[in-house]
Amino acid sequence: MKVVSDTSVIGNLFLIDKLQLLNTLFETVIIPDKVAEELKRLEAFGHDVHSIFRTDILSVKSVKNKEDVESLLEELDPGESEAIVLALELNIPLLLIDEKKGRAKAEALGIEVTGLLGILLRAKAKGVIPSLKPIVDSLIKDAKFFISEKLYKAVLLKAGED
Repeated sequence: MKVVSDTSVIGNLFLIDKLQLLNTLFETVIIPDKVAEELKRLEAFGHDVHSIFRTDILSVKSVKNKEDVESLLEELDPGESEAIVLALELNIPLLLIDEKKGRAKAEALGIEVTGLLGILLRAKAKGVIPSLKPIVDSLIKDAKFFISEKLYKAVLLKAGED
């Protein structure tokens, strides 16, 4: 399955050295230029991001419809805006995105969305990872990924790890 991704999913998986999960779940992960730029900003924090772009499944594509991107920029950041427009242009039905506003906008435009936690639940269901909790804990501790206590408990319960 081909998907389009915003920055959060790829960046956070990279920060906890779990980027390979995307390889096991998807055929191709397509990102727009602005997402690639946002990922490269991790270098300012001492991270070598070259491994992100050397992965076999990652593909960077340019958005054609700049007007639609400009329209979305009134509500969303550049990476989210380009990711949504790229998903529409390429007719890719699934967008990997965590931010609430971006998710809502994508869904309103008919794009199915899943975030980082949804990807981890898929990986657990497919037997790719034995346990969700250590990965979510690492996201919180090492990547400073925010998750409410309520959502944390709900995700672990859904994964059968309550």
